[in-house]
Amino acid sequence: MPLDSTDIIFTASDGKFFGNSLWVDPNFSKEKVSIKAVLRSNPQLHKEFTIYIKKIPNPTQLKSVDQLMNEMKNDTKSSRKKKN
Repeated sequence: MPLDSTDIIFTASDGKFFGNSLWVDPNFSKEKVSIKAVLRSNPQLHKEFTIYIKKIPNPTQLKSVDQLMNEMKNDTKSSRKKKN
């Protein structure tokens, strides 16, 4: 059964929860955020874990299917040449 913020109390060392989503400042510089989830109906049941924050920016443009296929073909050709 899916559980949401009506069933679970979410807390975090940094950032703020809105429903099930954790929002952190875009300029967040720490390496990780500690999360705690507590079942509202039974506070004895809880889970604590750490989420590491991605530091590498997303690529500005993803490769197309054709570009990926060409790379795979080239990698396969170069692997065959190395074996011979």
